[in-house]
Amino acid sequence: MSIIGQWKDKMENGNKLNNSQANSIGIERERERERQ
Repeated sequence: MSIIGQWKDKMENGNKLNNSQANSIGIERERERERQ
């Protein structure tokens, strides 16, 4: 595995984590709107 390949994997894994966090935050905001 090349260094660039490892770096790309790290970047993609980071993006997946950020996306899942953003999705969970979006779901929480939608729930708050429904309560009001």
